[in-house]
Amino acid sequence: MIGLWVAIVGSVFSLLTQHSKQGCTAAQAPFPKIVGGTQGHTKFFQIDYNKITGHLAAAGMTEDQGLRGDSSGAIIIFPIIVVYSPPSFSYAWGKYFNTMSGKTFHGVSTNKMGTQLVVANAETNRNVIVMDLIDGTVISATTFTASGSYSYDRRNLLLLNNGIILMGENTLVIKVTPSTTSAPSYSLAGYSTIGIRSNEAQTNLQIFSYIISPSKCMITVAELTTFTNIYQYQAQCQSGSAGTLAETFQTCSYEISPTVDTIVFQEGTRFFRVSAQYSPLSSTTAIIDDPSAQSLIAKGLHCASPDLVYSLMYGVYSTFSSRMFVAEVNFMLNKITYRRYLQTLTNVMHGVIADSRRVFITANENLAYKATSLPIFSSSYDRAIIYSLISTCQQFDEIIVLSVFPPANTLTILLTTLALAPSSPITLAASPYTTSSLVSSLFEQHYVAECGAQIAQAPHDYSALSSTQTNSNYYYLETEASKSFGITGFTASVVGSATAPLFSYKLESFNGPVSGVSINSGTGEITVPDTSLLGLQTYEVIIEGKLQDCQTITASFSITGLANTPPSFQGILGSNLPDLSIQQGQTTSYLLPAIFDPDSGQSLSITINDVANIAYPAFVDFTDSTHTAIKVEPTFSTPVATYPIQLNLYDGFATALYYMNIVVEAYIPPLGKYVQTNQGPPLFNSSLETIVLKIGDAISYTLPAQIDPDNDKISIFVDLKEALTFTSFKNGQFRFKPMKGQKYKQMYEIVITLTDDNANPKVNTVKLSVIIEKSIVNAKAEDKKDDEIINDKVMMNSYKCGIRIMQVTRSGQLRLKITSSSNSAANSIAKNLKESDLIVSVKEYKDTNIRIEKVLQGNILSIQLSFNDSDKISSDMELDKVHIKIARDIFSEFGKAMVNLPKSSSASAAIPLQYTPSNSNFDRYPLFRSRAISRIAAEF
Repeated sequence: MIGLWVAIVGSVFSLLTQHSKQGCTAAQAPFPKIVGGTQGHTKFFQIDYNKITGHLAAAGMTEDQGLRGDSSGAIIIFPIIVVYSPPSFSYAWGKYFNTMSGKTFHGVSTNKMGTQLVVANAETNRNVIVMDLIDGTVISATTFTASGSYSYDRRNLLLLNNGIILMGENTLVIKVTPSTTSAPSYSLAGYSTIGIRSNEAQTNLQIFSYIISPSKCMITVAELTTFTNIYQYQAQCQSGSAGTLAETFQTCSYEISPTVDTIVFQEGTRFFRVSAQYSPLSSTTAIIDDPSAQSLIAKGLHCASPDLVYSLMYGVYSTFSSRMFVAEVNFMLNKITYRRYLQTLTNVMHGVIADSRRVFITANENLAYKATSLPIFSSSYDRAIIYSLISTCQQFDEIIVLSVFPPANTLTILLTTLALAPSSPITLAASPYTTSSLVSSLFEQHYVAECGAQIAQAPHDYSALSSTQTNSNYYYLETEASKSFGITGFTASVVGSATAPLFSYKLESFNGPVSGVSINSGTGEITVPDTSLLGLQTYEVIIEGKLQDCQTITASFSITGLANTPPSFQGILGSNLPDLSIQQGQTTSYLLPAIFDPDSGQSLSITINDVANIAYPAFVDFTDSTHTAIKVEPTFSTPVATYPIQLNLYDGFATALYYMNIVVEAYIPPLGKYVQTNQGPPLFNSSLETIVLKIGDAISYTLPAQIDPDNDKISIFVDLKEALTFTSFKNGQFRFKPMKGQKYKQMYEIVITLTDDNANPKVNTVKLSVIIEKSIVNAKAEDKKDDEIINDKVMMNSYKCGIRIMQVTRSGQLRLKITSSSNSAANSIAKNLKESDLIVSVKEYKDTNIRIEKVLQGNILSIQLSFNDSDKISSDMELDKVHIKIARDIFSEFGKAMVNLPKSSSASAAIPLQYTPSNSNFDRYPLFRSRAISRIAAEF
């Protein structure tokens, strides 16, 4: 019996130990971070977040002897630095400097690589200390005498990857190299330095400064080695002093490439943007100002794209006070959306925002709330707190307060040329410091009951967590009511004998409207239940996957709404197909070009429309149900004439119209005893493709096979025209090789003539379009052999655009939309259009002048129409129409793509009765007025 009991106990023990690692453990939630004890104040004054490694660092001071674990006594200030490590922001280390009593750290900055950090104290006896980010080891300590105290409201501390430290100090920027005795300094005379940053390559320095009279904010981008200006702008600010400005001033940048970037800086709810290209140098600016929210204070700024930034803010807005807000600022739409989060905060410092949800803000409080009237702690002393929107125990309490479209402003941001001047060098000295660890048990896992969460505890049941995606960019069409996107399932490896990994998925963050997306908890599938809520914008979705042992991992996705683009014939510029000529009594087939539809998954159809009902279907019809070719067979009694037909390409939502002339010629009897026939000219069995070249590339292109209705022999004649300088043709194959250093046009046309060997020969002439991109050739492509670069480069990245009139008002305002499958493609055409590119006509009123006033939403042109006889416009019972045609083929580029708005692209719309002095008696005739209003309403 005893043996059986021992066996049972042993079996149970075996089962328990076998799964002892698996499961979630109750622990203190990762956020908010709370640091402090019960014997004195503890405060954080500045934090930094490293986007590469995910480390979070906070610098400040403590008076708490228990927190230090020393015998120095209470109410003696010592500087502290605390670091939290990824991925769950667990406590890594905390140090205080026991040889620096009476001082506080006001500045902290990590280098871009995420290997080191630098801290600086507030006092004029300045200590600049570099530490290892992973374990807190002191690497160097440098001291010098500063002219003023270091403000925690200013981001004036920068640690480069090469170990050099840059500091803003009043009007100076100081360049400190540890272990040297002198530091060069540079001055912008009269301007107080508010913040400094660098580009990703750390070749350029961005200096943000302020002058009080008149109140101006200035950005200077300088070469980091020589401190030579690259460009400089001044903007109108409203703060009365540098200190006041620093309390609500933030900056961010977004790099498209090493030579193209966007820098944004803000003063409260004023946002200034500078977009620059450095080779050759050019720049543009934009301003959004929301005067309705001036009680909000800027606490952090993140550039998500050149057009979209997120601002971490604090203060009063609408009916909410002392709350945290995230403002989504869209420069393309001139729109700001304010969202409120968490609970009431006090004594708030500047924070950091890394995306729409990865938000960190510090406050020094003696009371913190989990939810309204539900405190986490209450103390006699302030504790240093870092709040966040991720992994928090606090009630999230998200509310979209308001979306606003700020009015047009008269603020200016102007180029200026104030040079950085060398100033007196700063004397440096090395001074060793000693550190001791903080007593983390006083605050780590100290609030499990008040702020608990189920989290993973080592050792874990799973390792090698991965959320790698085969595709993280998804698109939906405006014509789709809803859309779902499957994701690649997250993976993990089993440790020991744990059960197979099973992730549960949830929405970690979404920067769109509430309920805009949902996540399937079992598969992670993303669903947009109503695409109309999202519109034609790009959104970020972050999904969290959680394992059985509470380990988590995330993946980011972008979701973009696209306008539906009608299908098109490949290789056809404009809307006209080549004329087809045929004699009476003959038969021929015309192979239609391939159809291209950028909107995948749509059902395409093609039909013939003959308004006069003469040619179709009498002697023109499709050859079969595939509708890929047209058969033309006029009889001897078919009148000699030109018969226009229309081909309609339809994708279920939009129609593209193409036009073609069938030219029936008189029958010419052949000479000789036997009747010679020719059913038609030779054809290519597929349409020619547009050739896209890069200078320095060598590309081969083989013509498609040729067919003749009579099986006659076919001869090919090629006229290279202006393309002769870089093109050769032999045995049906072209060789293109534009050379570096030569100048080329953007587009060339090569004429190809096919002739059949027949007693009555027929000719088919087609054109091959060649486009030369103005981009730098990839070095790897230069190393390839010519015949390794084949036809797969043809038509890789090209977009076709169209136009549509969206609205015409009674004041002559017209909105013209550039349409394309790519918003970026449409935007690139819109910003390059000029008045001379548009042919605008209204009936017989020839004096129609236009002025392009501005571009809305990136691809909508606001155009002002003016007429000499505006009182005659739509004055009859029939409304007049405005017609717009594109005057020339317009090409543009974005990235590696070629964009084309074809010549003769057209659009038309009705014009309502215009406001003029001559119709000022309009209201005197009620009957006429009601009819006119009814007519106008019917048109719209």
